[in-house]
Order: sequence, then structure tokens, then C-alpha cells
Amino acid sequence: MVLSGLLFTFYFLPFSLILYHILPQKLKNPALCALSLIFYIYGAGHVSWILPLDTFFCILTLSLMEKKDEDPGAKKVLLAAGITVQLLPLLFFKFFTGAALPFGISFFTFRSVSLLADHYTKKTEKHIPAGRVFLYLCFFPQLSAGPIARYGDLFGKASPEGRHGLPESFCSGAARFLTGFCKKLLIADRLAAAADEVFSRSSLSGADPRLLWLASLCYSLQLFFDFSGYSDMAIGICDMLGFRCDENFNYPYACSDANDFWRRWHISLSRWFRDYVYIPLGGSRVSAGRTVLNLLIVWILTGIWHGSGLNFIAWGMIHFILITSEKYLVKPRERKGFFRILWRIFILLAVNIAWVFFRCRSLSHALEFTGGMFLLTPSRFTEGDALIRCFREYGIFIAAALLFSTPAAPKAGEFLKKHTGKIYSYGMPVVRWLFFIISLSYLLLQNHNPFIYANF
Repeated sequence: MVLSGLLFTFYFLPFSLILYHILPQKLKNPALCALSLIFYIYGAGHVSWILPLDTFFCILTLSLMEKKDEDPGAKKVLLAAGITVQLLPLLFFKFFTGAALPFGISFFTFRSVSLLADHYTKKTEKHIPAGRVFLYLCFFPQLSAGPIARYGDLFGKASPEGRHGLPESFCSGAARFLTGFCKKLLIADRLAAAADEVFSRSSLSGADPRLLWLASLCYSLQLFFDFSGYSDMAIGICDMLGFRCDENFNYPYACSDANDFWRRWHISLSRWFRDYVYIPLGGSRVSAGRTVLNLLIVWILTGIWHGSGLNFIAWGMIHFILITSEKYLVKPRERKGFFRILWRIFILLAVNIAWVFFRCRSLSHALEFTGGMFLLTPSRFTEGDALIRCFREYGIFIAAALLFSTPAAPKAGEFLKKHTGKIYSYGMPVVRWLFFIISLSYLLLQNHNPFIYANF
């Protein structure tokens, strides 16, 4: 069951919202637990035992840590053991089986690790009810592809007594859900078709470099609209349920440098690695050599989190090189004028090339692809017809993706809202529902792909 599927959109979500809002306050969280478990079992199938087992060990570790609160040494040992137990299933399925990763395992594993670490550092209440632990780990809007919310974010800001006003949040959440739905169906899935035509080729020998560049651009935009679309839908559902969910994307392709890109892209994952890996290793508070080592460890782990292939390690290494060179060599924030413009262009090109390693099926495939892009492998400018056909079929979606991947669209919306008043207020919902109906036509035609990040 995916958030942009017919079953979820027209059956599971409406039923969940109605049930949740008609129940008395004391039954809301138990109902969410039951709904999330149904959602998980439907997605996980025969391996649906993993999340309950993960939850059991998480609750057990929290309980033991609570009893050893006055014994720092024992508490630290329990934390290390608990985190190890949480990571074992993810590592096993990622490295020792040839099957796809079980549904949601990367995301609920990282949530359980963050919960244990936050409890150890006393960032949560001393005693966490078991029901809340289970709801936190399996909360259905965020289960399959994040965002990786912290326990304090979900319950600290949205306790049963403190959830924000439902009428306003429900309307804004519904609008956010529709926006994400359209981003996924109308843009991401259309760009996927354009990118797949090239990336799925068994051989790239003699491929037109112009087509390779276009396919890489389409994939870069596809990935953004696919994942940010999912995040919009998850945030929208949280709003409709009265929960607070932090932003996960902030126009990353409008970044000024590599560090800025990772402050804008998959924000919850960046913060997770910063708070639970980089800072505990010493962060930037240690010597330059040790800091570089810390960054190297973080980016190797980030690559491994996304996939076990060498192409994912290479993707991580590209970002490691970019961020380290910015920190110690280039220092773009200390530069002015034309250099900063050139560096911004360079970073966008580098990020685009890095996504090629992310998308290709192997390291050799990625090297062949990028070699063709830069004329380092046999290439011929002979696919003009394919290039024209691609622009004819997908040009409108590429143009829309380029526009909506920048802050230009919301700024235009603010301008229209300021100068047209009620026309904008009444017109935007109509436009949003119109695009939702168009998106549904693609969904009904089964012209739809699963969310990319559900595979990681």
C-alpha cells in the first residue's frame, strides 16, 4: 500500500481520518496504532514480524535503561547493545539476502536508534509508555519513506493535550497532501518514463551524450519530486491528524554550495547522521584530520544506507569530496561575486552527476554512463530523433519540474495572493483539485511507479 495508490487514497486514508476524528481522545492513539499495524502488515507481508520484534526489543532496552538511570556505565552498555540489536535486521537484509528490503525497515530502524539515543541523553520523558513507542515506530504516514521524525518532534509537540487546532490544520494538511500527490503522479512519474528509456539500456556504447545529459537531468528532477512529493503527502496526513511533522525538503536545487544542498535535501536524514553519528564521533570539535575522518565515516554510512552496491559508496564519496573541499579548500562562503555563481553551477552539475551513480545498476554502469556524458567513451551525436521525441513527449513536464524545483512558484503565489486577494484564495483550491483529477487519470491508467525511497 503506497500513499499515492488508489487503495490508500480512496479507502484507507478516508477511513482512518473519519475513525480518528470521531473517537474520544483516549482512543485516538490506540486507533492509530491499529491502523498503522494494518498498513504495515499489508506492505510487509510474510516479514511483518520484524517491526513488532523491533518494537519489543526497543521497549525492553528503554525499560532496562530506565532501571539503570543512576549507573552511567551500565546504561551506556545497554544503549550500545540496544542499538546493535536494532541495526542487525537492517544489516542482515541489506548485505546477506538478495531480496528487496522489507517494507519500511530503514526508516523504523533509524527511528528506534534515535529514540534509544535520545532517551539515553534524557531528551525524552523518563518513562515512555509502550503504546507510544509502538506508534512512534510504525506511524503509518511516515513508515514507508520517512521523514525520520524524532520522538520529541512527534509527541513533544503533539501530545494528546497539545495538538494544534484541527480545522485549520486539517484544511492545510489536505492541500499539502494534494500537492504531494500531484508532484508524484504528474511530474515524478512522467520524468521517470523519460529517464528510464536511457538508464534501462543494456549497453550505452555509442549513446548520444546529449541524451545522456537529458536523462540525468530528468532523473535528478524525478528523484526530487518523487521524494518531496511523498514528504508533502506524509506531512499533510500528519496535519490532518493533528500531529506536527517538520519539513524534509527546502528547494535543494536552489542551494549555494554542497553544504547548503544537504541542509535542504532529505533534511531528516541529514540531521540524523549529524546528531547520531557525526557529533558523537567528535564532529568538527577535533583536529582537521579527525574531522575529515568523521566526514568520511558519515558519507560511507550514508551511501551504505541507500544501498549495498559500490555505486552507492561512490555516490557518498562524491559528496564527501565536495563537502570536505568546501570546508578546507574552496570555502565558498568566504568568496564573493562571480566565483560564487560559478561554484553554484559546479555544485548543481556535480550533484546531477552523483545522481547518475545513485540511479545506475552498478558502478561499471555508472562509469560507462558518465564517461559517455563527457565523451570519454565511444559516443556519437546520432540520436537527434530520440532527443526531439523526448522533448515532444516530456518537454512540458521537464519545464514544469525546473520551475517548481525553485522558490519561484511560491513567490509568484505570494505575489498573486497579495494583489488578487479573494480570487487567489478561491481559485487555488479549484486549481489544486483540477490537477488532482488529472493525476488520478494517470493513476487509473496504471501509469504509476512506486516511491523511489521506499526501496532504501
